[in-house]
Amino acid sequence: MDSHTKLHPKVKSAITSIKQKIIEGWSVAIGLSGKDSFVTTHCAIEALKQAIDEGYKVSPMSIYTIDTSIDNFEIMDFMLDVHQSIDDYANSHQLPIQTEVLKPHLMTRPMVQYLGRGLLLRTAQNQHNGRQCTSVWKIKVLEDHLRGLENYLGTSKVLSISGVRDSESSIRAINIKKRGESIDVVTKTDIGYKLAPIKDWSLSDVWSLISFIEDGEIESFGEDVVTDLRKHYAAGNSGVCDLLAGSSAGQSKPCSARFGCTLCAIVPKDNSLINQIETNEEKYGYMRGVAELRNFMLHSLNDFNLSRNSVGKQIDKDGNVKLKYNDYSIEFRQSLLRMVLTLDAIEQERTDNPKFQLVDYSTLIAIQWNWAIEGGEGSFGSAIKIWHDVHTNGERYPIPCIEMTPAKKNLTARYVSISKLLESENPKGLEMTSEEKSKYQPHAIYSDEGVIHTMPYFTSDKTQVVEGMGWEYIECIYTHYESEGLTRDDSICPTAIIKDLMQRGIVTVQSSSLNRLNERVKRAQAINAIKARGGDIESYLLLNSSDTPIKHEIEESFQVELF
Repeated sequence: MDSHTKLHPKVKSAITSIKQKIIEGWSVAIGLSGKDSFVTTHCAIEALKQAIDEGYKVSPMSIYTIDTSIDNFEIMDFMLDVHQSIDDYANSHQLPIQTEVLKPHLMTRPMVQYLGRGLLLRTAQNQHNGRQCTSVWKIKVLEDHLRGLENYLGTSKVLSISGVRDSESSIRAINIKKRGESIDVVTKTDIGYKLAPIKDWSLSDVWSLISFIEDGEIESFGEDVVTDLRKHYAAGNSGVCDLLAGSSAGQSKPCSARFGCTLCAIVPKDNSLINQIETNEEKYGYMRGVAELRNFMLHSLNDFNLSRNSVGKQIDKDGNVKLKYNDYSIEFRQSLLRMVLTLDAIEQERTDNPKFQLVDYSTLIAIQWNWAIEGGEGSFGSAIKIWHDVHTNGERYPIPCIEMTPAKKNLTARYVSISKLLESENPKGLEMTSEEKSKYQPHAIYSDEGVIHTMPYFTSDKTQVVEGMGWEYIECIYTHYESEGLTRDDSICPTAIIKDLMQRGIVTVQSSSLNRLNERVKRAQAINAIKARGGDIESYLLLNSSDTPIKHEIEESFQVELF
């Protein structure tokens, strides 16, 4: 007799619903991230097994976990154990299941966005169009995965099964209803076909099934890992995991911890992470530094003078840029990189098997690329220099403990021309120098201004760092440049690293983006020229503005001389 017959009708209903879709020819995809998706995965695998036992031809099942790189590290490490358990179970029962860990495209990962591009720490206040971080770090990854499955399987019948539940929160229930997700009816959504088989489950229903698995009353892939699942949720819930708690008003929910991204502040306080650390310092204490970094980034967010850039990155059609506090400044990003690399170094010193590395070689190259095309970093390869300060020279940069800076009104936006700066500095962009032309065969870029002869470069469908090529550049090539004196502040323009990374094939670019890249490099070169003379780009733009009142105001405010 099927051991699941003794379970709650909701469990049998979920298994039956999924099995029927499998029999109808759907290929099932499940995202595995926590307790709800754990029980959903159990139901899906059982449904697949039953369909095969009943003699039906089935499509492969995809079980994936999205690793944003800043998810709760202990939970992500646990998910890898769960993947292994699924693989072992699938092999022993000859089930067509594929497990994968998916990641966002490198240039969109959190550390590249925060430290490289200078995008602000995500909060409810600065995410005006919904949770943009979820869209970039998770939904886009899922869309690409589902599209890849459709191409691989040669069918559009790919069904994404989720572990969403109405009782998680009122907002979640509203969103589920808005998307029309159902327990047993396939729904077409913006990201494909969906089914929500545990939509009507309570939290107690979830933990009851987990208890059955934990007690060995039913067979499951999760038999060897389910106890750890409970322990992690207990730690995130201040050490408590009581199925009876929360059954009446005023009581806390049982084992209801929610583990999100460690460096995201959509929720002001990461209670689950704090509870983990305070409950078991020995096991979870290694994440304390990351929690401190989150607090520092959150508390400094409204300290505009400390953290923000005031000159916009976009040049409009009239040659103007916007002056208003916006993204993180280069200087603040450099400070953040020192802190992040220090956390990485401390974790590597703590154990031979680090639980995280926030900035690896490829991520560092991506950060360096973004700094170079923005301008203002001060020296050639400054991100790589910071890497060596920490990892080679042993420097350590503690995270300051600061009070929260209250929200305040931003500057009134002003638009000033950058055209005069570009004309006076006459930057060359990606154009080859005479010395470069003597060494390399020129490659042509065609623009409205004519043909630009640049260094050899390699193209791809999007700008990306080629996996595995960052190590040699950081550890060998850069250190050679350093020994030759090429990394001094007054040696060469920091944008030279862009052509170097391109011609070595370490960074590949879109052909269609080369003209825009050339214009961005010109802007960066002009900014670098001002900085090399000890100037400040904001002051320069305002003092050279045609708006006389602005000039007088800035002269009094900044008390600087004309360049």
